[in-house]
Amino acid sequence: DAQFALSDLEYFDSVEMVPDREHTGEDRQVPIIVKTTPRAPRRYEVGVGYGTDTGARIGAGAEFRRLTDSGHKLRLESRLSEVKNTARGEYRIPLGIRPGEQVALAGELTQERFEDGESRKYGIDLSLSRTPGEWQRRLYLTFTHEQSQLGLTEQQANLLMPGISFNRSELDDPIYTRRGWSLFADLHGGYRGVISDVSFAQFRTVLRGAYPVTRRTRLLGRYEFGASAVEDFGELPASQRYFAGGDQSVRGYKYQSLGPQDSNGNVIGGRFLTVGSLELETRVWDNWGAALFYDIGGAGDNPGPKLYQGVGVGLRYRAPVGSIQLDVAHPLDDPETAVRLHIGIRVGL
Repeated sequence: DAQFALSDLEYFDSVEMVPDREHTGEDRQVPIIVKTTPRAPRRYEVGVGYGTDTGARIGAGAEFRRLTDSGHKLRLESRLSEVKNTARGEYRIPLGIRPGEQVALAGELTQERFEDGESRKYGIDLSLSRTPGEWQRRLYLTFTHEQSQLGLTEQQANLLMPGISFNRSELDDPIYTRRGWSLFADLHGGYRGVISDVSFAQFRTVLRGAYPVTRRTRLLGRYEFGASAVEDFGELPASQRYFAGGDQSVRGYKYQSLGPQDSNGNVIGGRFLTVGSLELETRVWDNWGAALFYDIGGAGDNPGPKLYQGVGVGLRYRAPVGSIQLDVAHPLDDPETAVRLHIGIRVGL
């Protein structure tokens, strides 16, 4: 446990725990010698790639790991793609001795294209992350200014959003999970007159699981639910609306293409989200595998939105960074589309 905890702090390239048996005390306690190799104080990265949800993409980043003797970190990154462009900087101050416990201050610029519109926003975020017991807890306060256009409607909003999120996972392997589960839940909102231009509260939860059916086969499941209580939905910017469709939603449909529409048929997002998925994956030869899956979900203005279905088959390759996925999905509720190709990477669940 001590070795894993030290490794998870991300300050060391290697951690070795050596029992000093020669100096065992009369109380039969064995001293432990900890040998560490520090990581480089700076790290730079550049990457290119392609994903169905994002299209072609390129990214660059830099991480400064030990700005002070107490291990303050600075992370800078920029990502450009056909769908979403971001530039982000984050300063982290570690707390205590548990991995992930920190105070963080971040700033971000984002431009994103939706099925029938786009959004531009900038914001700052102050957060406190702690791990009381088994749950990771994050308290945060976020300010954003967003200009968005969806269909025939344009919005401009300032939002001051306090929030809290919880995260927990029990995984037998964090990269390729055969048995385990994870749960994420978030609640945030804003109040008109306290910097925010609209009053709302929003909740979202994601539950994932994996179960080994045989030595070579695993069953994967996912359920996602979101709900918004909002004073005037028309004033809610695009980033706070729910959409469905895409690699991590209902395969067979374009990214964020499912949701309520305006009078001209433009997708404008909804108050509620429901998405579920079942996938049976088996290893065929060496690191190659195949999958069968069924997805269902949708976004709407009531708790029971119209649900769209997709089925398909996939090719899997187990790589050191995760499972590389190539899926061919058939949308059961879209007669104009025979199949849709989805490309992505799954890490853990």
